[in-house]
Amino acid sequence: LEAQRNSENASQPKALGPKTSLYDLLAGNDDSHIDRGVDVPIAEGAADETAELASPAPEPAPEHASGESAQQAESVPSDADGLPPAHHAAANGLLASLQGQNLEALYSLDAAQRSPLFYACANDQPDCAEFLLSRAAHCLNLADSNGDTPLHAAVSAGSLRCTKILLSHAAHSEAANALGMKPLHLAQIVAASKVRSRPPPFIIRETRHLPNQLSRAAFSALLHAGANMAAEDNHKRTPLFVASAMNREDCVAFLIDVLESEEEVHHSDHRGDTPLHAAACNGAEACVLLLLQSGMDPNVRNRKGFRPIELAARRGHHGCEKDFTSIK
Repeated sequence: LEAQRNSENASQPKALGPKTSLYDLLAGNDDSHIDRGVDVPIAEGAADETAELASPAPEPAPEHASGESAQQAESVPSDADGLPPAHHAAANGLLASLQGQNLEALYSLDAAQRSPLFYACANDQPDCAEFLLSRAAHCLNLADSNGDTPLHAAVSAGSLRCTKILLSHAAHSEAANALGMKPLHLAQIVAASKVRSRPPPFIIRETRHLPNQLSRAAFSALLHAGANMAAEDNHKRTPLFVASAMNREDCVAFLIDVLESEEEVHHSDHRGDTPLHAAACNGAEACVLLLLQSGMDPNVRNRKGFRPIELAARRGHHGCEKDFTSIK
């Protein structure tokens, strides 16, 4: 799963292509520092420690009843948006069109090793997801070239309906992608809008905020499915760390409530950064205030010796600096 290192033009939406992961899309088109925040050099002359990960080689596709593999079925003509017909129908909620596809098309994978089910979940199309699970159930936990599963796609898109459908079919709530991120790491308060019907291929055009209760419901569904609320990714970052970095205040509040120990709340990543460091470094003012009000220690230093307030100051987040001084 590859991290996007360069800022994209604000007028150009990000494409969900073979080299674009769900994690990359979290930043949307704003100035969020999601994977650039605490991973950029914070000491002058320091080397950037963030390593871009190459996409893992896809596993062989399953054989179908006809003996044709999903890879062979991939050769079907693409629709106008660059997706194979079944993928296009799933992404756009065209259930009748999807029902007219043969089994090989429903199991087929695109260039990013994504199934039609993945696109249905990434675009909040629950009816299409239900149909695909009834006909192509093997795709339930099938990971794409970035290691993301349909459940990663559903929670990343903020699709509560698809999340619940997948979990009701026993989707793996602890599946890890190439960065070691579980679906819970990607659960957020934004949802994908409809994709473009014309090129460029499969673009999530914009994001919109959802009511807090929907985000909490998605977290609750994952919790009841056995998801580890303190799961660590390859950089020892927890869902609370990611939510804090993204300024997802409602998610942070939920996680603080359900985490079982102070150690889980104050857990630091491989660089010694706590969720408070992440929020401060990324200018996540609401989360800085919430974490401080919950009792998180503002004086903890990371491995380079920086306190959260110092990261905020170095990145010019003066609102966050005021949050620290307002809490006595």
